[in-house]
Amino acid sequence: MLKDPLTLAVLIAAITALAFWLDYRFTAMSKAGATLLVIIFGALLSNTGIVVLDSPVYSAIEGPVTSLAIVFLLLSVGLGDLKQAGPRMLGMVLIAAIGTALGAFIGALLFDVSRNFCKVSSNTKDRSGRLESRKRNGH
Repeated sequence: MLKDPLTLAVLIAAITALAFWLDYRFTAMSKAGATLLVIIFGALLSNTGIVVLDSPVYSAIEGPVTSLAIVFLLLSVGLGDLKQAGPRMLGMVLIAAIGTALGAFIGALLFDVSRNFCKVSSNTKDRSGRLESRKRNGH
């Protein structure tokens, strides 16, 4: 069982590279796609007990690495491909983008995100020089 974080990170990078190579090299594998191949390889490795189920490497991948992958995926979309897909497909993409933006905006208003981020306590001095604890949002 692989427990070392460096070894686990190298293994994840290797199966990702293998999946992309298989996707590029073989037509049958390209039907599934590199992403699905990586998920299948990861499931095989974890279910056979070759890798641990819990590691700090997974936390790093869940956060910033996944966010960067989504950005790179969106940047890889060719605008010519959207034009070739036709106005109906472009309309669906625009509706999805507008819906996502509106949903994020309405969610921020409903859950009052700005107040939750500002509830960090800080020590400040009052006029007499004593330390007092205040919340940054004034409450």
